[in-house]
Amino acid sequence: MEAIQKYYQLTKEMLSLLNVPSGSQKRKELIDHITEMIDNRQQWMEQIKAPYTQEEEELGKQTVILDRQLNDKLQQLFQSIKKDMRNNKKQQRSNTKYLNPYQSISTLDGRFMDSKK
Repeated sequence: MEAIQKYYQLTKEMLSLLNVPSGSQKRKELIDHITEMIDNRQQWMEQIKAPYTQEEEELGKQTVILDRQLNDKLQQLFQSIKKDMRNNKKQQRSNTKYLNPYQSISTLDGRFMDSKK
């Protein structure tokens, strides 16, 4: 019973952490903390064994619901990180083009190239 309670408690705690909007400054800390909690949850999940009591089954059903919500929140966080990475890459390209706008233009400087030999 203790293992499923700990698993449920950690799932709830992770969900509450992900529900709080955090800026990109604190996101690294949040990701590190969530990663630690996922590892801890994994250890508790491995300790959950059958047979289950009625209370454990009820707690398990609630945990499954919370787990789905947690997966959705983690996907949203992942999509947000991907979006920020794309924007960062775009900004780097824009900065490069701004600093050297003629870098991508290849000209032959008015030279004539005869294709026949």
